[in-house]
Amino acid sequence: MYLTMEEERIYDGEYGWAKQVCMRILAKLGDLFGAEKLIPIDSAHASGVSYKTLGEAPIDFLRALADS
Repeated sequence: MYLTMEEERIYDGEYGWAKQVCMRILAKLGDLFGAEKLIPIDSAHASGVSYKTLGEAPIDFLRALADS
């Protein structure tokens, strides 16, 4: 999947761990679904991140994202 220079810098971690993790997830999903590039969005939702279904793991991950 094509990434702009800015997206590559995010992917490489130049803007911190949280943005890097998110960009790597998006890039992997883009590759899996055959996306050509990312598109601009106004907002996003972390779907499936529920304490009831996944326990502490997603909570710790979200705390780490919020703290970075």
